[in-house]
Amino acid sequence: MNVAGMHRKRGVALLMALMVMAVIASIASAAFWWQWRSWAVERTQRAQTQSTWLLDGALDWARLILLEDSRANQVDHLAEPWAIELQPTRLSTFLSAAQESGDAIDEETVLAGRIEDLQGKLNWRNTVEIIGDRPRFSQPDVEAFERLYALLGLPQQELQQVLLNLQRAEDPYEAQRPLLPRTEEDLRWLGLSDASAAKLRAHATWIPRRTTLNVNTAGELALQAASGLAAAEVSRLLKARSERHFDRVEQFLSTAQLLGAQASRFGVSSQFFRITGLLRHWDIQTQIEAVVQREGQQVLLLQVRRLGQCCGG
Repeated sequence: MNVAGMHRKRGVALLMALMVMAVIASIASAAFWWQWRSWAVERTQRAQTQSTWLLDGALDWARLILLEDSRANQVDHLAEPWAIELQPTRLSTFLSAAQESGDAIDEETVLAGRIEDLQGKLNWRNTVEIIGDRPRFSQPDVEAFERLYALLGLPQQELQQVLLNLQRAEDPYEAQRPLLPRTEEDLRWLGLSDASAAKLRAHATWIPRRTTLNVNTAGELALQAASGLAAAEVSRLLKARSERHFDRVEQFLSTAQLLGAQASRFGVSSQFFRITGLLRHWDIQTQIEAVVQREGQQVLLLQVRRLGQCCGG
């Protein structure tokens, strides 16, 4: 065999060896990738499961706070423990010792949350009342929403559309009546725009029955819209409230110089609350939002929404 032929054979052998090594490397890389992917999926599923039970535990804890508060005092105000917002807090110190599975809570697991009094806002449900078997507008409550819309610079024609649809939804003789909302998000199908809903969220809500406005927790615009008072008078009320909450509705009416006939529209205690919790666990961020009703010796869970799980930034 000549020298050229030997070189060709050696070249072919070397090429074959390189090809085999490339195939082996590709198989090894694929196996490693699948192993890593399986580990990542398992890790994410475990993080989601842990996030769920951590938030469920936080929700039960918030309900217990509300229950204990009702046993201590029938007046609700913003200086009570339930009204103190939980700032982002690491859970490792409190939960590591309680782990039975051996999986330690990561040091960066963070929980934040708040309890919000829904009766500190105007209630859309109040605008329509049933007299006999026919729905009628409650004029004081309609006027309160008209003032709120004006304060926020929202279109009055939209308000009138929503109110008419609410009345139709309550009318048993309406042939094509819309569905009655169950949550404030459902007001969109009655004509409430996304832009208006975003502006109204801090000042108005949907509670499935008529409620009073808690004068101890209501914000400035809600108080101004409900009472019809000028901004300066509401500021004076809020200053007085910051020094001492109102123990009775009559005390509020006297301070605000309102007629006693309006007493039925205001209150100093609440039954409906929104609980919001946000948990960042590993690279998963989860949020839960629940509406509860405190009645007697119970805190009933009316609605629960999990606002999604995503990778934290």
